[in-house]
Amino acid sequence: MSENPKNQNSFNFNAPVGNINTGDVKIEGDQVGIQNNYAPTHKVIELTEKLEQILENLPKNNPPQEVFIAELEEVIQTYPITSAEDKRLFNIQFEQSIRTKSQIAQILLQGGIELIKILCPILGIPIEMGKKWLETAEKIK
Repeated sequence: MSENPKNQNSFNFNAPVGNINTGDVKIEGDQVGIQNNYAPTHKVIELTEKLEQILENLPKNNPPQEVFIAELEEVIQTYPITSAEDKRLFNIQFEQSIRTKSQIAQILLQGGIELIKILCPILGIPIEMGKKWLETAEKIK
């Protein structure tokens, strides 16, 4: 016959993980808190899928600057600039257009990152590490 251990500790978690038996080990200490592991709700899964779709479409909806330059060349051929004032006004409007589109892309990107950090807090640390790494790389350049 097998012997029963002297000290048979078992811990019950508030989740479907079963009992954990430590055997003959004596454990001392205070209970600090309760950990509840719940499955993600259907709404969180839907939000994550929508966010992934938005992030996938972000480069498609916001093309690189080369596309803007190609559009500029087409506009210049269609509407020739005759005076210095026309050129100045055109440059101002074009720069505002590019700035607005890049700001929208930046806002969506930052909002998406913050949403990911809210939905999955564990990813907050690697995201911030990546941000700092990119900032450092930009400073070095």
